[in-house]
Amino acid sequence: MLMSEDDNETKNGAHMSPELRQHYLQMMGIQVWQSRFQSASVAATPDEKERIPQAIETAAETEVSDAKQAVPDGLTLEKAIHSCVACELHQTKTKSVVAEGSHAARVMLIATAPAFNAESDAALLTAASSQLLSKMLQAIDIQRADVFLTGLVKCQLADDRELRTTEVLCCEQYLSQQIEMLKPELIIAFGELSAQHLLVSKKSLQELSAKVYQYHSRPLMVMPSADELLINPQNKRLAWHQLLRIKQKLND
Repeated sequence: MLMSEDDNETKNGAHMSPELRQHYLQMMGIQVWQSRFQSASVAATPDEKERIPQAIETAAETEVSDAKQAVPDGLTLEKAIHSCVACELHQTKTKSVVAEGSHAARVMLIATAPAFNAESDAALLTAASSQLLSKMLQAIDIQRADVFLTGLVKCQLADDRELRTTEVLCCEQYLSQQIEMLKPELIIAFGELSAQHLLVSKKSLQELSAKVYQYHSRPLMVMPSADELLINPQNKRLAWHQLLRIKQKLND
């Protein structure tokens, strides 16, 4: 379960655990690539368990062996992502974009999906957004090369349409593996849509920015994305406030 460090009342079952999401995908018949490291049996919280149909509940209690195998290396994960056909995005993608930046980074930024970029057939950010992100990080003495940037999904969206929850669920396994390999000190949900999907919430960017959460046992903070700032400059005050909080968090 995702829990706020500021308010333990988020135990009300509003957030679905990554393990339960994984289980729902399997029950839906969606092929899931999963590390043996994560193949332990799925255990729902009491509130979640009440909402699980009996057939799914019974299957969720099945134990899976080989639960302590090592997390796959970066090359193995990258090959799995490039060859993934779990959702319809593989039919229209030009190239999967796994990540940008250092694998020794302290900070992981999670955007939404690779952007349509005139300068490249596939990139996580447009040229303008990438330039703005670099300036934002420099303002708190963080170099762009020292940050690991990835997306909720690794393929471009056809015609720049809205991201679908099923696509995020299909790709969540890869994001989980990236977190396991990187072990970042801080995860940043980069933008409102990214935050809403990661936190399973429909709250606004301003509301979600108020707390520090736990995601895969790592602290997670929310801030406006560079794209949002280019469209809505009025959010620059919020972005600056969050940047200062991020700097303080890293210095703690």
